[in-house]
Amino acid sequence: MTTYQPPLYAYSEQFSGVAAANVFFALTNPSASGRAILTLAFIAQSSATGSVTDAAAIRMRRATAVSGGTLLSNATAVAKFITTAPDSVVEVRTSNPTVTLGTTILSVQSIESIGTGSSSSAVFQTPTGGPGAILLPGESLVLRTASGDTDQRWNLNLLWSEAGI
Repeated sequence: MTTYQPPLYAYSEQFSGVAAANVFFALTNPSASGRAILTLAFIAQSSATGSVTDAAAIRMRRATAVSGGTLLSNATAVAKFITTAPDSVVEVRTSNPTVTLGTTILSVQSIESIGTGSSSSAVFQTPTGGPGAILLPGESLVLRTASGDTDQRWNLNLLWSEAGI
């Protein structure tokens, strides 16, 4: 008996910290996708290359009016857990895209000022049997800091599935 596994996708990247507010990446479900994006896991790791004086948290927030930044290619930037699955429908933007911020879904505190080579981790995983945030067509999530430190490093990972609606 063959079991159906819905396609799973992931975006993972390491980002350098910045001293001002910054959207590290935005995940948008295009208005005409005909799909729902079901977030399944979010993993954030923070490390430092020097003394961190502004250990600002990273927040996952809903957003609208996402534009600008760098639009990545789903064929090369988004990992497919089943290699024969179609490319994801989402739009992934990096390099501080312009957004209108909505509500905060979760927050992960960055590393405190404890020296070079130190790191901390936080994991958000959805409850067994259900998705986390759901993005209907036209909706977006962003990972953003309100301030920060150039000695910070963020390793950010988001896992999702897609379903027809």
